[in-house]
Amino acid sequence: MGVSIVLMGYLKLKVKRRRQIPIIRWFVGFGLVIAALFPLTHAETSVLPRDIHFIYIHGTNHNTPQSHQDFNQAVKRLHPILRADLSQDPLVQAHLLKNGAYRIDTNPIAFFWGDQSREEANIVETRAQLFHSMVATRVRMAIAATLHDAVWLENDENKYKVLSRLYSEFISQTTVPRYIVLMGHSAGSMVTFEFVLDRLPYINVADFASRIGVAPDIIAFLKSKNPPVQTCLEALLKSDAVRFDRKGELVPFLKDFQTAATQELTSLRAKHLNELADQINEADREVCLPQGSLKGVVTFGSPIVLFFSTALDPQSVRGYLTSNMLQYILAHDMFWLHVNHVKDPIGIPFGTGENPQQTLEGILKAPVHPRGGFLIGYPVRGKATVISAHSWYWNHPKQFSQAIVKAYNTGYHDWYH
Repeated sequence: MGVSIVLMGYLKLKVKRRRQIPIIRWFVGFGLVIAALFPLTHAETSVLPRDIHFIYIHGTNHNTPQSHQDFNQAVKRLHPILRADLSQDPLVQAHLLKNGAYRIDTNPIAFFWGDQSREEANIVETRAQLFHSMVATRVRMAIAATLHDAVWLENDENKYKVLSRLYSEFISQTTVPRYIVLMGHSAGSMVTFEFVLDRLPYINVADFASRIGVAPDIIAFLKSKNPPVQTCLEALLKSDAVRFDRKGELVPFLKDFQTAATQELTSLRAKHLNELADQINEADREVCLPQGSLKGVVTFGSPIVLFFSTALDPQSVRGYLTSNMLQYILAHDMFWLHVNHVKDPIGIPFGTGENPQQTLEGILKAPVHPRGGFLIGYPVRGKATVISAHSWYWNHPKQFSQAIVKAYNTGYHDWYH
């Protein structure tokens, strides 16, 4: 009896297990299908937007603990407001942020360079204060400090120190892949301009070689490279492809090189030619902005237009570089907003007229081919005096942020509608 009960129980259990097998198989099969599909779905939905970092570049050249602190605080006040306004604007969402592919990083990068020439700036400020009324003194001090910085930056050694520090900040404070927008105020806008001119990879090396009188065999060698060697000015200098002569002009590295042995010079040129492209490419990876990393530039309270007379001279090498830089920006989906308060004695406006492409072509004496990029000079009106207008941008972050958004929309509309 006991044996039969145990046997019957075993048989029932065996039957139940057999009945459960199809159900178990169905669940297992369903689970495998979900497991196979889920990684694909998850991979598609979990790709995070890429961060665009905003780098704010200090203006007038002061180096006191208070001025440094004031600058950092001003950046912290402005950035979250500007980030929110840009992120909510439909055109910015579609064109700059690519409908969610990018986002503006929450943490601003404040680049302070006021410690580079403080002693000279003190002398300028002291002289500007002599024998003038309060209003005149404040205005003269602002102008004197800005012009001092402009002249100070013209020195190649000084400029190199500041631009190298800025590039180091770019590398250390951003994440790969690196995307940035540069925000340059006052004299900081000149640092911004020089940084873009120096580090943006807009130079076609073969074309540039022809422009500065490189030997025909080197030009032919560079033209044979496929793809073409494209780089930035700093890489050409670092690789010894070019150098500055005594007049401050860019020339081929071996120009006017003297040696008593003709065979030695021939050997040196051959070695230089064989290594040139590799040296340029290596330097490019070390000192140039990566392709596509610069998304845009905002200069404000800026006097850079005063220096365009030489920067845009088509007969000079600097004019050639500036023209190619601006054309590269237009052709590679970047923007340049030049925003100035109408009462700012330092902020010098520039106008692009009703037909900005035609206006720019007239200035550059060359055709431009815009493909998503644009630039605009945008005037701002707000409550300010001649004294307060130069700091208006920091003191009125909401209004300034709205002005940037309007400048972006106006610039894009003027170029592409």
